[in-house]
Amino acid sequence: MNAKKLPIQKPMIRGHLYNAFPLSVASFHPSFYDWIYTNFTNLKVFEHDSSLDIVFDTGNIIDHPESCPLLNVERIKNTDFVLSDLFQTFKHYIDTGKYIYLFMDEFYVNNRSSYQKRHFIHETFIYGYDDLKEEFEVCGFDDRMIYCTNPVPYASIYEGLVNNLYTDGWAGFTYILELDNEQIFDLNLDKIYHSFEHNVNLSQDQYSTFGLEHNVAAYGNSIYSFLEDVFLNKKHKIEQSSAVRNMYVIQEYHLLKQCSIEFLQSHGYIHRLPEELLTSYACNVKNSKNAVNIILKNYIANTPDNTKNILGLLKSISEKESYCSNYILQQLHG
Repeated sequence: MNAKKLPIQKPMIRGHLYNAFPLSVASFHPSFYDWIYTNFTNLKVFEHDSSLDIVFDTGNIIDHPESCPLLNVERIKNTDFVLSDLFQTFKHYIDTGKYIYLFMDEFYVNNRSSYQKRHFIHETFIYGYDDLKEEFEVCGFDDRMIYCTNPVPYASIYEGLVNNLYTDGWAGFTYILELDNEQIFDLNLDKIYHSFEHNVNLSQDQYSTFGLEHNVAAYGNSIYSFLEDVFLNKKHKIEQSSAVRNMYVIQEYHLLKQCSIEFLQSHGYIHRLPEELLTSYACNVKNSKNAVNIILKNYIANTPDNTKNILGLLKSISEKESYCSNYILQQLHG
């Protein structure tokens, strides 16, 4: 076979590639919406390497493949690859319906912000190849940090992989993903209820004792007060580039929350919600996007952040989030 592309969809969540890549495949599963609306209904904030990172409650799908029963995930140590057979190995995976999630040095990868500028180990997702053009089809963040697909020469993939010097840890492996249509996942209303409940009632101190991560900073609705501290520089500091991503992830979260509520309504799990509540969710999506744009504009222009406007948006988002979650809790409890 000279060329092949596996199907992918633009994922609902793209703020972090470790969720975006698996979701671009899992989206084709018949149980996908039951699964994602059960599991991706909350946010947590944790500090990592002195920078703030905001991720969804289910965390890293690749690092914890048991959290996503819709996919089969095989881990292969990078040092186990026979480099002389690398292209044939990758093409065999594609030919048999398997996707390749790997870490490589993006110094060698065109259309990436680090290309020919700095050595940076980052994620790439291969879903196709073309022997005539000698290119793989890949997904990832481009040089503007926009999620996209683009061709990358075979030689660049080879150089990028062999120059990934990690032999242990997450980046020391390549992950082979395959859709598992035999697995059925049913919507779990109890889990959704408890997620909404924790979103409203769980304090930072309580969540820190759950043992999920020792450095958890905030969970659910408490992330907004945490972010207020970040932007006021009271307890934490954050680079503006990270702040852009963090607010973008919050924006995605509210978009997903909107979709999940529509899903619950359309399937009769909750009654038709009042227009005021639906408007509140729409406002949260809009306010999250506005915060992204404010931070991004300041970041590009290298100007001081507009803290007052951002704090006002965060307060509004928090109030509407609390109101909506409490109302839906009553519906689910009933």
